[in-house]
Amino acid sequence: MALDTAHVNEAFTDVSYRSFANPEDGGFRSEYSEMIGAMGLLDSKEARASATDAMVFKNQLPVMVLSEFEAMDDNKDGTLDYGEVSGVNADYDEEPTRFAAAVLMDGRNEQLKVTEDKSLSLSEVYGLAQGSTPLEGDAATAWGFHYGQLSATGQIAPEAPISLDKYPHPTAEVQTETPTEIPTETPTETPIETQTETPTETETTTDPAIEALKTTLTSPNSSPEDQLKAVKALVAAGQTTMTITDADGNSLNVRLAVTPIAEGSPNNYVHMYAVDASGKESIVLRAISNGDGFVQQRDANGEFVSYVGSKWKRDHADSVFNEE
Repeated sequence: MALDTAHVNEAFTDVSYRSFANPEDGGFRSEYSEMIGAMGLLDSKEARASATDAMVFKNQLPVMVLSEFEAMDDNKDGTLDYGEVSGVNADYDEEPTRFAAAVLMDGRNEQLKVTEDKSLSLSEVYGLAQGSTPLEGDAATAWGFHYGQLSATGQIAPEAPISLDKYPHPTAEVQTETPTEIPTETPTETPIETQTETPTETETTTDPAIEALKTTLTSPNSSPEDQLKAVKALVAAGQTTMTITDADGNSLNVRLAVTPIAEGSPNNYVHMYAVDASGKESIVLRAISNGDGFVQQRDANGEFVSYVGSKWKRDHADSVFNEE
């Protein structure tokens, strides 16, 4: 594998790991979707093969298939057949689902492929995913660059195992044993009535510090660094969702997040996502916080990207979140 290709795939598996480890975080999924598109994984079988091999090496492939299993399983019978998987790219616009289906159709991994003669059950995928553990020690270090996760010593920060608690589980066997009837005792004492106090009216107050941070966040005079500092401060104050007004006068529902880049790391991902009416999130601001400053994240080629999300920047030229 060429060195540059290894770096690209390392960046990809770093992004995919964050998405798989946080399946309910639409922001990480949005970042994963962008990476799939940027690397051309839906169009190039060669690029997809390289990324698939990287996922196998990083023990992520079964979790990737498990993450999209329910979306591909049209009849919800716990099995993916050829008709379901082959129809995904015609029926879905979600990049992660289309990528998973393409990988299964490619059949590059013998255990995770679907053909006209071979289906794949949820039990099979879940069993393989249970055995997926992150690389540690020399194996992780030998893989190469781990963008955004290098510790102060230059060593790769360890990844925590991916929990499957929030992923689909195989259906448990139905219990056939008749439960023992539990007799219900009639209480002999009249329960003491608990008096409910009428709560006093809560005064609604506006924190001037919070309002000042919101003003900084939405000001056309604020730099991306100023806006990111405001995001960090708002999250620290417990403000993670809000509605703000963009430069065009439209209301914008946003979610703010500050997440450690790795367990035990002093550095954090700082993100602001726009949330549309369907709940889908788009990256508006992104950076790695290293103390009081910020470092730009990298793209699939290992190049630094702007603090403003690429899709947001392209689709919202008049947004206040579009300055460099």
